[in-house]
Amino acid sequence: ESPMASTLARTALRTLRRPRPLSLPRSFGFMASGSKGSSLARHKRSTFGILGFEEKQGWKGFAFRATTLDAVRKWASEEDIEEARKFAHTFRPQHLPTDKMEVSFARSSGAGGQNVNKVNTKAEVRFSMSAAKSWLPRYTVKQLSALERNRINKRGEFVVQSQRHRTQEKNLHDCYAKIFDMIRDASYVPSEASEEKQERIKELAEKATESRIKRKKEHSSKKKDRKARKSGDFF
Repeated sequence: ESPMASTLARTALRTLRRPRPLSLPRSFGFMASGSKGSSLARHKRSTFGILGFEEKQGWKGFAFRATTLDAVRKWASEEDIEEARKFAHTFRPQHLPTDKMEVSFARSSGAGGQNVNKVNTKAEVRFSMSAAKSWLPRYTVKQLSALERNRINKRGEFVVQSQRHRTQEKNLHDCYAKIFDMIRDASYVPSEASEEKQERIKELAEKATESRIKRKKEHSSKKKDRKARKSGDFF
């Protein structure tokens, strides 16, 4: 037996022994729930958008940001809503209390050329969520904890990293910019919906429910037809 033949035989044997990944259709929810192109994800976006919620996916699961004032009032008081509105109107990047944030640097796996993995260019900024209540509205803290909960560690610290640039200064500024954008998004309070808009939302919700039930009935009918064809009973 030639060395080449024995090598090919060993390679083929390893390939046969290697477990094959489970291949499932994209329509399966537990496989494609995070995919923007899946039917389940499209159904989630349309349904929650109609009911007054906007979907935001993180690696720990889904968080929903209320997009109607009625949905916000279910968990936030009028004082919290008004405080968040005033804060969002006046909040600027220079208002970030950087003195209350802990900054550290580490080896970067991003941009750096020959310096990559040699110099500490990756920036990391963290602050305590419990201490943030002294400079953030309660509404913003709750929203930030829900929408960006994958950034909060076990010690209750909100952690943001950046390694996009080659210098510490630029990566640090990028961290601050990320924090500002996330705080601004978490401080958003939807405006009061008019009666016409509320009626429109109700109509869209009813249509979405009817459409979903119709699709389920059509799918059920297809399955019954397949079973009838297999059994040979066409009547």
